[in-house]
Amino acid sequence: MAVKRSKIRGSMPKAKLRKSSNLKPDADLGRLNLRSYVDSKRKQTQKE
Repeated sequence: MAVKRSKIRGSMPKAKLRKSSNLKPDADLGRLNLRSYVDSKRKQTQKE
């Protein structure tokens, strides 16, 4: 899934990417943080 997302991002025009980042600069960051949080939660549940 992450590979597919990076492919889409790579094909985007730079101007469009910059505009979207100005609109919501922490959108990708929040998504990444959520993903790492979910991964850590999953590891915890697997340990138990």
